[in-house]
Amino acid sequence: MSAEFDCSDMFGGGWQRGKVVLRASSREEAGRVVDALLRAFAAEPRLEPRWSTPQEYRNEDGSIVVGAGAAGFPAVPMIREVREHYGITPGKD
Repeated sequence: MSAEFDCSDMFGGGWQRGKVVLRASSREEAGRVVDALLRAFAAEPRLEPRWSTPQEYRNEDGSIVVGAGAAGFPAVPMIREVREHYGITPGKD
């Protein structure tokens, strides 16, 4: 439904914060949406490999909250890890 990100990239370091609101009526559906989002992040060439993905994804009323674990990741992955996981190279079909 929506995504907002704050990013800072300074001298050798930085941070990102993301707030992602999903349209999902179950945890299973939310997991499928997160999987699709992570694939889209992996395919986006403007995202730096060292950047992290959002820590959590929630539906509009906050009753469903999931993380990247819903898509099979053991922790919050970096873009590089998502690309490796899905075998995606940005800009290539």
